[in-house]
Amino acid sequence: LCVMQRLVTAAARSSRVVGARSSAVARSIGMQQRSYSGRGPSNALETAYHVLAKRNPTYITFILVGAITLETIYGGITDSIWTAANNGKTFETADWSKFSSPLDDEDEDEDDEDDE
Repeated sequence: LCVMQRLVTAAARSSRVVGARSSAVARSIGMQQRSYSGRGPSNALETAYHVLAKRNPTYITFILVGAITLETIYGGITDSIWTAANNGKTFETADWSKFSSPLDDEDEDEDDEDDE
């Protein structure tokens, strides 16, 4: 038991020394050290991780809602581009007055005479 205590104490001392050295080196070259004390996220990516991706159901919901939203936006944009490129060539945008023929008018007149 005594040997085990000495090993644990020696490991703790060496980790403190290594930690102190690494923090001194980091300060000397201007690096910021991350704090893992639970004070909260320090940047936008960590905030996004904690809000959206830390729990699996939240992450899956975020992915599904994002996919549906982006598909709706993408579909609307591509439909408007397609409509603009094919204006006058589709059923909805065709000018049907160009396609009336004199024969159609005569047929309607004959139908009107039959009704009287």
